[in-house]
Amino acid sequence: MTRRILAVLLAVVLAVIGAVSVLLYVNTADSRALAGKKAVTVLVAKERIPAGTSGEAIRDSGLVEKVQMPAETVPVGVMGAVGQELDELVVTSDLQTSQLLLRGMFGERVKSTG
Repeated sequence: MTRRILAVLLAVVLAVIGAVSVLLYVNTADSRALAGKKAVTVLVAKERIPAGTSGEAIRDSGLVEKVQMPAETVPVGVMGAVGQELDELVVTSDLQTSQLLLRGMFGERVKSTG
């Protein structure tokens, strides 16, 4: 009986040590991915942004979040901030959740008929 209790206790201790080790490893994954590389701040959509949303609305409503990414993986035209020069421009197509915000996604507001 004592051997069973000891075996179960040892298994529980090992399980706790393993779980803590995995959690520590996962929590430091972002910093390891950026280690030794130049990091840039980019904007990513927090939620779906419909076409026709102005730059001002995107900035003021908090529809995007800042994320650190390695510079070598970032495409040309990615945005690090929504400036005032985009206040009158709108996104020309829907942006999906977690999609990078690119300068080329903005254009003049046009009225469509039909």
